[in-house]
Amino acid sequence: MAMEMLDELAGWGLRPPVIAADGGYGDNAAFRHALQEREIGHVVQVKGDAAAHPADALPELITYSGLGPRPGPVTATKPVSLVADSPAGG
Repeated sequence: MAMEMLDELAGWGLRPPVIAADGGYGDNAAFRHALQEREIGHVVQVKGDAAAHPADALPELITYSGLGPRPGPVTATKPVSLVADSPAGG
C-alpha cells in the first residue's frame, strides 16, 4: 500500500525528499527494492540479524515459474552481517 501511495504522489508531480521507515517496512526487501527502482532516498530500520550486499552488487530478478510466491531479487555476491562487533568489555 505504501508504494501505491508513493506512486500516486508521483502521478501528481510530487516526490518525497527521503523516506524513513520502521522495521515493518525495512525488513521487506521488495519494499526497499521498489524504493531503489524509483530512486527514492530512504533510511529504514532492519532487525539485528539482517545481512547486506556491497553497494556495487547488482540484483537480478529470477524468472517467475508461475507457482508459489514471486521470487525476489538475488545477487551473486555473498551477503555480510550488519551486526557490529562490540568493543572489548562492552
